[in-house]
This record gives sequence, C-alpha cells and structure tokens, in this order.
Amino acid sequence: MVLLARTTPLDEVKKKSDGLSLFFIDFDKNAPGLDLRKIKKMGGRAIDANEVFFDNYRVPANTLIGKEGEGFKIVRVRDVLEGRHYTDDVSQVLHGMNAERCLLAGEALGLGYVALEKASKYARERVVFGRPIGQNQSIQHPLAAAYMDLEAAKLAVYHAARLYDASKTDSSITQHAVGVACNSAKYVAAEAAYTACERSVSIWITVRSRHAKIVCVGHGTRGHGVS
Repeated sequence: MVLLARTTPLDEVKKKSDGLSLFFIDFDKNAPGLDLRKIKKMGGRAIDANEVFFDNYRVPANTLIGKEGEGFKIVRVRDVLEGRHYTDDVSQVLHGMNAERCLLAGEALGLGYVALEKASKYARERVVFGRPIGQNQSIQHPLAAAYMDLEAAKLAVYHAARLYDASKTDSSITQHAVGVACNSAKYVAAEAAYTACERSVSIWITVRSRHAKIVCVGHGTRGHGVS
C-alpha cells in the first residue's frame, strides 16, 4: 500500500501540504492499529473501496519513498507533466501510475461503447409517429459525434499503452513522454465516455423530458418563479 502520512507536525510547517512523507508499506488487514470498512458503491464494483483508519499503526522507516517531508510533491501529477526529475524509487512510483491510467482509459472506452450500443438499440426499437426515433437526425447526430470522440480517444489510449510497453526495452522513450501520453489518454477517454453516456441516457428520456418541460413552463409560470 502506498501511504501518505504526516511526519512533521502541522504547527511546524508553513503550508498544510508540507511535512508529508510517502511510504510503501505491507498491507496486512489483520495488523494491529488498522481498521478497514468497505464502502458501498453505485458503480465500479470490480474493485473494493474502503475507508482506512489508522490508530498507532507502525510504519517502518525503511519503507520511505523519496525524501522525508516531500511526499505531497511526489504524488503531484503536474510535476510529471513538467518533466521534473526524481530519485529512482520516486520515479518508479510515478511511472506505475501510468499503467493505471491506461487501465482506466480502457475502462472508460468500454463504458462509452456499451452506452452507445444500448442507445442505438433503443432508438431502433422506439417508434413515434409511425417510425423509429433513430431515423431522426436529432437522434443520429449526437450519437454519431459521441462515437467519433470514442474512436479518437481509442487511438490515444492504444498509443499510450504501446509507449508504456515499449519503454521497458527502449531507453530512448522517457518516462516523461510516457506520462504525457497516459495522462492525455485517460483524460480524453474519460471525457468521451462521459459524453457518450450522457447522450445515450438523453435518448431514453427525450420524450419524458419534453413532458416534464411542459409542466415547468405551463400555465404562466416557469420553473419556480413567476413569469
């Protein structure tokens, strides 16, 4: 487990982010002073999320990553983008985050494609005024645009993954270059997936939202105010 802990009292530092150190510790759920409480989630259930409570939990000094008191600087993603140089152990921690971002980017793509698949199926099956709503351009164009965003993001994700793998054997590929690619891929994939999911849901609620809008504007009022 990567643990960010305060090693300098708060009243002895100028900024709250100072005096924090980063440790790589053995994660023993049965260790004294450690309490885990599972969090119930609406999504992302493939991996557990837990509240972690420490009470006089012992952290060995030899698990320190980087320099004492500079833990917060290590975890800042912006430092990677700016190409700052760290010791080998710190660089390995940051480089490990790149693989995670590739993974999350791939997850985002999958969510986006599934959302569009379900929306397209609904648009083909939903019949209004004698024809499927999917024949209307107001339905087709938003879904098509979201699909193209996913396709573009997929190229960025594949590029980042290939660069990450190649960097293991090709010394000419810097960790800075890999970091930029992975950060960019995760961002564009997440944005594309969110748009795809949002537009897919809107296809399903379009008819219902029209009726809801009538309630808002009807009989001389709009929303909660008086027109």
